[in-house]
Amino acid sequence: MAFLFAARRAPRRRLVAGLCLATGAGLWGGGTAAQDDPGGMRLILDIDNRLEVDGNSELLVDSPGTSVIGSTRLGFGLISETRRQSLSFGGAVTARAFDIPTRDDSTDLGDRELAFDYQRDASRASLNVRARYDRTDIERIALDDLLDDDEFDLGDPDLDDLRGRGSREIIGFGAGVEIGIDMPVRLSLDADYTERNFDETVDRADSWRFDFGAELGLRLSSVTEGTVALDATRFERDDAAETQRDRVALLFGVTHEFSETLSGNAAIGPAWVRTREDGETEREIGVNADLGLDYERPTGTISFDATARTDEDGIRTAASIGRGFELPRGAVGGAIGLTRAADGDIDATAALNFRRDMPRGTLNASLTRDVTPRFDDSNVLRTVARVDYDYDINNISGIGLSAAFARNEETDGTDRLDRIDFGATYSREITQDWAMELGYRYRARNDDDGDRDSHSVFVGINRAFNFGI
Repeated sequence: MAFLFAARRAPRRRLVAGLCLATGAGLWGGGTAAQDDPGGMRLILDIDNRLEVDGNSELLVDSPGTSVIGSTRLGFGLISETRRQSLSFGGAVTARAFDIPTRDDSTDLGDRELAFDYQRDASRASLNVRARYDRTDIERIALDDLLDDDEFDLGDPDLDDLRGRGSREIIGFGAGVEIGIDMPVRLSLDADYTERNFDETVDRADSWRFDFGAELGLRLSSVTEGTVALDATRFERDDAAETQRDRVALLFGVTHEFSETLSGNAAIGPAWVRTREDGETEREIGVNADLGLDYERPTGTISFDATARTDEDGIRTAASIGRGFELPRGAVGGAIGLTRAADGDIDATAALNFRRDMPRGTLNASLTRDVTPRFDDSNVLRTVARVDYDYDINNISGIGLSAAFARNEETDGTDRLDRIDFGATYSREITQDWAMELGYRYRARNDDDGDRDSHSVFVGINRAFNFGI
């Protein structure tokens, strides 16, 4: 299957073809567009001014001293919605003036972002087109952002290597189309291209990734559907080894509702992995498989999941059992399981989620432990704990607290990295249009290079304008 990725620029060409195909399918399914209600369009503008004092803004082992940073963020958004389609386009730019001990300059045009999303729904089809650009200074990336960012599971340096001065740039675009919704034959296609570039940080970590997925569904009865799915990925990284990795998997599956409370799914198929490093190519052939059961109870759901995935080292298997409970004012759920690497090493996995809705606030907490294979043929055991609490003092003010802890360690115990983020924010509406916030943030990092931490306080004032067009 490696011929699917014979050319370096092939993903770009295939994505253009996917966009054209998706557009054509959207037109095919949009015969009722002329009957849609005209809907409304809104333009949103916002201004956010912030002054921050940080004891170690670049989170260095030897703190160079206190930094003072003033920033102004200008953002805009255009939103249009009708019964059949939605369009959103927005962006922001941040200008900063600062006094940072490690820098000779005093101003820059910092974070920049753009996002576009178009969704079109017809009676039997849907279309989605999306694009994204994001440039962020390294010291502004919060731990929560890193943990939520799973686009580069084949080799993302963020949690391990991002530190000091520099910037991260993300460029992404994609499209998806589904035809035959609620029909005996259903087809869905989706393509994504994501590129990451780093400036003045993480030596030779620039990378790009292309994903393509296709699924054909055949409704065999009112409770059974058969599926044929193709997943393909090309990943390239600008490291010393000039890493290239292709993954292709073909899955034949079935989903079945045994009763109103019990449902299950199963899938299996061949998988291929091709890795090229230092001019040498290695191939791995195996199987991918999924098995899942969900049993709905009056108090929640009992679930069982088992998977097999072929990676560059062989076949990794995992199994877990979970239980969820719906509470009068929230929910709690958890899962526990085991995962076995291709070399035979076995590790425990776990997950716990809790939500509590209170009359004037919400508490969310989670704890996860999982093993992730890395692009450098190592296996990383990641433990993550997160807590978020929002409390409304009254109808114009509130307090927000957040804490996150992440530990990455090699499963053989050779390396370990700890990251901690804690933040507290007080927000208040000054007038109907203006709002302010005061906050404190603590960051810490511990690895083989040593311990480092940062304390910062900030004050901000912002206003949003909402216009109907």
